[in-house]
Amino acid sequence: TNGPSLFIQRWIMSNIHNQKEYEQIHEYITKKDNEGSSIVDDDINGTAREHNLHPDDDREEVIQILAEYIFEERHA
Repeated sequence: TNGPSLFIQRWIMSNIHNQKEYEQIHEYITKKDNEGSSIVDDDINGTAREHNLHPDDDREEVIQILAEYIFEERHA
């Protein structure tokens, strides 16, 4: 064979692009959180409450949830 089909190649590139976009969103939230953004802090506290998580102890998990939500909203 001559390698993966064009469909598979596009699917792989789309997944790589999506992963990079998610990572950029996650990094942005983390950066703003580290800078002490009150808006991000409010979102973290609200999301933690909604998911029965602790806003400090489970902060990384909460940031992941926020990043996934933002990513999904962009692709809805």
